[in-house]
Amino acid sequence: MTRQPKAMKTYTVLYAEDTPFYGYMDIEAADDADAIVKARLADYTDRATDPDWHNSVCRRIVVIHDEHNNDVAYGIPLDEFHLRRGGDADRLLCDAARDLLLALTRARAQLQFQQKHYPRSDDTELREVLHAVDAALAKAGGGAP
Repeated sequence: MTRQPKAMKTYTVLYAEDTPFYGYMDIEAADDADAIVKARLADYTDRATDPDWHNSVCRRIVVIHDEHNNDVAYGIPLDEFHLRRGGDADRLLCDAARDLLLALTRARAQLQFQQKHYPRSDDTELREVLHAVDAALAKAGGGAP
């Protein structure tokens, strides 16, 4: 008996990538600091019209829908870039992440040493701190939500 091929389904995929647009503007300012302030406040939207198609970033699949418009998958990155919101506070935290990870790893080793070599009758607080450290390190390594 010949097996009939399985019927193919049609999926709709919405892709996205952010293409940087560049443009120049002349600003008159009293000094360097004033130039930075004025540049940040300037409306440059009508000037940034030159697309750089070869350097797009944040390439991603936004969503895949099946034939019945059900979400199959969404938010699939296609490059090494990601969008981040949160302003300077989040940027500074991201910039410090590697140093924080190293410090936390060293702190965990020290806490484990203390727990092993200098046990206390009530080390509940130490166990709770170690649990929090382990959870944070697992999350940083992609092993926890």
